[in-house]
Amino acid sequence: MIENNSDNIRLRVATLLGDVVNNRITVDEALKQIPAEQDELIGIACHALQHFKDDEDIHKKDNKYKELQIREMQSIIHALKNNVPLEKSLYEWLKAR
Repeated sequence: MIENNSDNIRLRVATLLGDVVNNRITVDEALKQIPAEQDELIGIACHALQHFKDDEDIHKKDNKYKELQIREMQSIIHALKNNVPLEKSLYEWLKAR
């Protein structure tokens, strides 16, 4: 079965988020590779990436906060890879920002 283009894009974005979390690429490198036209979950992923970048200075001082953000990114990766909704609390928090 051939996956539709949206599924392929979501898998690619999930890989990019994983690469950022694992320090293989920068947030800016990831954002450059995400298409401008995107569904809501990919938009949330972009927002989370930008938030992750904005908090880099906090990550250096507060490892627990960095770990929290990494867990959030992993939740987004899971939702993108498995085509499932993002957990409600994370969705509402990211949509509100």
